[in-house]
Amino acid sequence: MCAIEMPDTHKTRDMKNLPELLTCQDGVPVCSAADWMERRRPELVALLAEHEYGVPPEALREGTVSFEAEPEMPLTEQGLRMTLWHCRIAVQGETFEFPFACYRAEDALAMKQPVVLAISAFGDAFWDAELRKGGAFFPARRIVERGYAAIQVKADAWVDERMRALFPARDFGDLAAWAFAAQRVLDWAEQRPELDAGRVSISGCSRAGKAALWAAASDPRFAAVMTNVSGCGGAAVTRGKSGERVAQITGGFPDWFCARYGQYAGREEEMPFDQHFLLAAIAPRPLCIGSAEQDEWADPQAEYAACVLADQAYRVLGLTGLGGAASPTVDVPIVAGRLWYHMRSGTHGLEEFDWTQYLAFCDAFLRG
Repeated sequence: MCAIEMPDTHKTRDMKNLPELLTCQDGVPVCSAADWMERRRPELVALLAEHEYGVPPEALREGTVSFEAEPEMPLTEQGLRMTLWHCRIAVQGETFEFPFACYRAEDALAMKQPVVLAISAFGDAFWDAELRKGGAFFPARRIVERGYAAIQVKADAWVDERMRALFPARDFGDLAAWAFAAQRVLDWAEQRPELDAGRVSISGCSRAGKAALWAAASDPRFAAVMTNVSGCGGAAVTRGKSGERVAQITGGFPDWFCARYGQYAGREEEMPFDQHFLLAAIAPRPLCIGSAEQDEWADPQAEYAACVLADQAYRVLGLTGLGGAASPTVDVPIVAGRLWYHMRSGTHGLEEFDWTQYLAFCDAFLRG
C-alpha cells in the first residue's frame, strides 16, 4: 500500500468509473517519485496521444525548420519593441508556416529574460492596436512591464487543406498541431541569447488552452503552464461533466482531435484516461488553471475536480499541489502550492482578473 490517499471526489462532482491516476497499466501502484517519472507519467502521455490528441507524423516532425524575422517594430508610446517572426517547416515538397510575435521592453533588450508565451487561436489578434495598448486577452505591455518577454504564437494559421491532404490519416488533431507549433517556438527561444529558455511559461484560453496543456504535457521543457476556461478536452474531467462533452466537441470540431477520440462520444466511461491525466502529466512543474463561474459549457466544477485529482501527482513527488483546499470560492484564488486554481465571476473568456493571477503565478515560479 502507498501513503498517498485518493481524493474525496464526491465533493466536486459525481464521477463514475474514473481511471486511477496512481496505478500503472500493469496494476502496480505508484509509490515514489521514481515510479511516477519513470513509469506512470510516460504512460499518461502515451494514452492521451493514442486516444485523444494524436502525434504529428514523423515526416512533419523531421521537416526542415527555419525562422525569419520582419523588421523590428518600435511601439514608442508603449516603450516596447515588437518583432514579428515566421516559422517555416519544409516537408515533402510543401512549406507550412505560422507567425509569432515577440515583445520586449526598450530598456531590457540586453537582458536575458524569462518568457510568457501564449498560444493564440482567435483571428489576427497580435496585429490589433488594442493588443498593443495592453488589452486583457494578451496584455503584452503589462507582461513586459512585469519583467518578461511576451510571445504570442498564431498557431492555428498553419493547419490548412494542404497539410490535411499531405497527412490524411487523421492520426493527429489540430490541438496537437498547435502544440507542436508552440514547441517549435520554444526551439527558437533556446537559440536566443536574450531569452531564458529554461523559464518559459505557456498559456492559452479556451481551445488554445487545451493546446497549451497538451504542449506542456508532451514537452517537459516548458517550465510552467497557465490555461483559462479550457473545458472539455482541456482541464475539465469528462466523466460526469455538464455542458460540452465528447459528442458535442467532436461533432462540432472533429479536426481538433485524432479520429479515435470521437469513438468515445456517449461512452466516456470507457475511456482509459480522463483529463486529470493531462494535468497530472505536467507535474512536478507549476500549473495554474482558471475557470469562470457562469461558464456552464466548460463546467468550472469539472475543471476543479481535475485539479483535485491531479493533486495526487504532486503529492507522490513530495510536493504541495492544491494544498488541501476543500472547494473554491468565486474570485478567491487557491495559491497554496504548485497547483493554483481560480474561479472568477463572469462567463467564458479571458479577463484582467485572470491575468492578475497568471502574472502572480509567473512571479512565484519563473523568478527563481
